[in-house]
Amino acid sequence: MVDAQLTFDVDPQGVATQTTLHQNGRDQVAKRIDEAEARRSADELAKRVKDQTAAPGTEAALKRSIEELRSGEPRYDLMSPQLADVTRQQLPQLKATMAQFGAVQAVTFKSVAPNGADVYEVKFEHGASEWSIILGPDGKIQGMRLRPL
Repeated sequence: MVDAQLTFDVDPQGVATQTTLHQNGRDQVAKRIDEAEARRSADELAKRVKDQTAAPGTEAALKRSIEELRSGEPRYDLMSPQLADVTRQQLPQLKATMAQFGAVQAVTFKSVAPNGADVYEVKFEHGASEWSIILGPDGKIQGMRLRPL
């Protein structure tokens, strides 16, 4: 069970214009989009998955984030609020992991996951890992995951 609540805003005709997810002390607003915009977005994602094309900016954002984690000084303003919260909580472990890995040797794009995340393999002096990253329309990192290889 999840402790969360949804609130719907409606226009005078009773049509929902947006919804807000209230969870963990945060409010996440999702504005309603029309069918054409939803179709365009789904088509763009399907094309990226089919063509296995990285989204612009993900490699640079990943490289920057790795260096920020190594130094222990992430740019929280360049992350979604949810990712920033998780990063704050996990920063000591993330910094230690980056120290164990050593310097970055190579970053290689591997694929686009079905959810739209770009997947990269990062080779370090002392190991390798797989990273998934998603950027929002504002260029902020919406999600990022690290998996040692």
